[in-house]
Amino acid sequence: MDKKEFLNTFQYEDKSVIANLYDKLILSEKINSEIFSAEFYPPNIWNTLLNMGSNFDVNIVPYGIFKDSERRIIGFSHYEINDYPVELICIKNKSRFSTLKHKDFLGAIMSLGIKREKFGDLIVKNQICYAAVHSEVLDYIKDNLNSIGRSPCSITVLDDKFNFNIEPDFQEITIISSSLRCDGIVCGICKITRSNSENLIKRGKVLINYETVVEKNTIIKTGDIITVRGFGKFKMEQTIGWTGSGKNKIIVKKFV
Repeated sequence: MDKKEFLNTFQYEDKSVIANLYDKLILSEKINSEIFSAEFYPPNIWNTLLNMGSNFDVNIVPYGIFKDSERRIIGFSHYEINDYPVELICIKNKSRFSTLKHKDFLGAIMSLGIKREKFGDLIVKNQICYAAVHSEVLDYIKDNLNSIGRSPCSITVLDDKFNFNIEPDFQEITIISSSLRCDGIVCGICKITRSNSENLIKRGKVLINYETVVEKNTIIKTGDIITVRGFGKFKMEQTIGWTGSGKNKIIVKKFV
């Protein structure tokens, strides 16, 4: 696959970003050596790359530490990759008088001047944030992140990242939809109008199982992961019944 065809596969992404990935892929293929991206990428990029893997004589391996990581760095290698330039840090809220949320930890890291692309997913449990960060920014975060807002914090690097297992929390919500079509489900989970839902799909902002949706009438199935840029990530659980007017009552879990 030549570079032009490669770039055209990505309809909604910055072409300079995609060109950089292509160059790394081809270089790894040529010199027979492991090469990693310098940034974390969203699923519409790394999943598209995975689907193109058969076109290249090199393995494409996205990695983000957590199970079902959304943001991942990408490794290119002819052989199995044993380590990645990604570290797992634990940021602990040391204040007994404040309750911190995902957005607080995210904002604190970004306030250091670190690009969002330099760290991956954040999972918050019991006032502790577990974050995947690129090795390039590890020391800078350790040296400069002393508080989350007004709350003092401590940072620990966890060594056993390959065996680390933690699940994100979910918020269970019930939505009403006339069908299981993508536009209707997005309308319900994001609490927006049908026309706004259709517009998000048209602009490539909606992904099902990490693949960009192109048809608004795509049917959502039990277990599907729905990602809506700007609104979050959701998991389709089950239809639990119908309203008096015959609409579906559906349980959806939102990743928090």
